[in-house]
Amino acid sequence: MKKATSAIGGILLTAYIGAGIGCQPKDPNGPPPPPPPVKVTQTGRVTNIFDSNQPLEGMTITGADSTATTNANGEYTIKYTKGTAPILTMSKLGYVTRTTFPAHGPDYHNLPEWFNMAEFNNICRNQGSTFRWPTEISKKPVIYIATDNSPPQYYKDLVRDIALNDYPQITNNTLTNLTIQEGLRDNAPAQNVIVYYYSEDNAGAYTSIENNGNVINKATISNGVKTAQGDLRVVTREELIHETGHAIGFRGHATGRDSIMYPTAGPGVSPASPTPLDIQNGTVLYDRPAGNSNPDNDPSALASAAMFGTYEELVNDMTGGSRSFSDPTGVGNDTRRLTLLQAKPWEWQEYENTINNAKALNEKQLKEYEMKRNANIREKH
Repeated sequence: MKKATSAIGGILLTAYIGAGIGCQPKDPNGPPPPPPPVKVTQTGRVTNIFDSNQPLEGMTITGADSTATTNANGEYTIKYTKGTAPILTMSKLGYVTRTTFPAHGPDYHNLPEWFNMAEFNNICRNQGSTFRWPTEISKKPVIYIATDNSPPQYYKDLVRDIALNDYPQITNNTLTNLTIQEGLRDNAPAQNVIVYYYSEDNAGAYTSIENNGNVINKATISNGVKTAQGDLRVVTREELIHETGHAIGFRGHATGRDSIMYPTAGPGVSPASPTPLDIQNGTVLYDRPAGNSNPDNDPSALASAAMFGTYEELVNDMTGGSRSFSDPTGVGNDTRRLTLLQAKPWEWQEYENTINNAKALNEKQLKEYEMKRNANIREKH
């Protein structure tokens, strides 16, 4: 009889503990319940990328907690759970479907189907996704003319003309009013600079680029000015504008001659100034988030923020400042954490250590609470 009572008592104890843990949030000594999900309402406008004053009526936006259709003014309203980054799909007959995220809004631009996406892929996404200079004013590049080999005045004048007139056209008016400096190549800024180097190498030109993820930090345009016989040659505007295209993010080459990015640059062969195709490509390149991929897929809000902000800013943006007991970092899952870890390992490690310490303290307090509860239950029985 004693054993039966003990077994029944064990069953009751187990049930009591289970019930106690189930009611844990109601215990004033226990951990607080997680906050309820908060809904965010985002209102914005969708327009044609090549005419921001032209609203797109009838654009369907799906993927958040609701589906919306833009009105005659291109306006929409969507709702989603705060702390999430839902994928938004924007579609309309006659326009390229865009995949994006609320963090890239609230106002969006969409591409008409007549846009030459194939040539854009050749020129701007030849390695899978776009990269370009950041759009922050503080990170605009300096145009630096290296004076090591005494570049002639015509060369300097060409560079200045391109900086003044062509950079704005092919960067959607992002790289405007650029500062122009001259000096020895070794004295050029370490970052946020485009160096034009009048080289003594054999004839030819190339561009080297340093970048962080999908954002360019530095570009060097080298123009070889000696022929195989050692004679000086003239550097043409066609050559300079072609290499400038590479320096601003046109990594690939065009298949037709209606672009400065035609593989062979020279008088009578390639354009000496940006063409309508180049201006369209530059508009899309500098309007879309860096890392935009085919067919028109923006990078995640997390990936975009990681390139520009600190982790604390990033996590706050991603979670709306909301953290839960089960997810103290607010990052949500291992995939996002790995993205952060790869992008800025030192910042993340410092941040994660702080979070892990807080998590360990939470776990310790929970164990102490459960031990105390179990002890109280045993005392009552």
